Amino acid sequence: MTDKSSKTADTKQTNVKVEDVVKQYMTAYALHEDFEYFLSFYAENATVEDVVRGKKARGKTQIRQLFNWDDPKLSLGSSVSAVVVEDIHVFENTAVVSGYFMPFNYDGLKFGPWRMSMHLTFNQDGKIHKQVDWINYTPKVLFSSDADSNLDIKIPNYLIK
Repeated sequence: MTDKSSKTADTKQTNVKVEDVVKQYMTAYALHEDFEYFLSFYAENATVEDVVRGKKARGKTQIRQLFNWDDPKLSLGSSVSAVVVEDIHVFENTAVVSGYFMPFNYDGLKFGPWRMSMHLTFNQDGKIHKQVDWINYTPKVLFSSDADSNLDIKIPNYLIK
């Protein structure tokens, strides 16, 4: 476990199983209180990809900007948790988390709940190296102006006639 006087994710593979780290990470995400502790679960060179919105963050600086917990327009409103985990499946160094984001307010508008699936890959130090999120954003019209990440797909020549 971690000492509250110096909070960092306790993620050494020899001491903590991936499932335990995922539970700690998702608890930090759900409580939405200590952003630095939340970020401590990520490797320095981690990537986070939001497939539906076509956003990709590389490194902790961009990840901080992507999540942006300090945005004054964001409020959990009457929700006591930011996210609810329904299921966790672990396969060696990869975890798949499914659940939903609780209702929240942004800039005076109410959003959620939103279904989600999160794929987390951990490095040898037990830090998140790669995260891929699938989130069912609604209302769709507000998220349709995001860039088309499908344009980044490189199709190998041998798959084209």
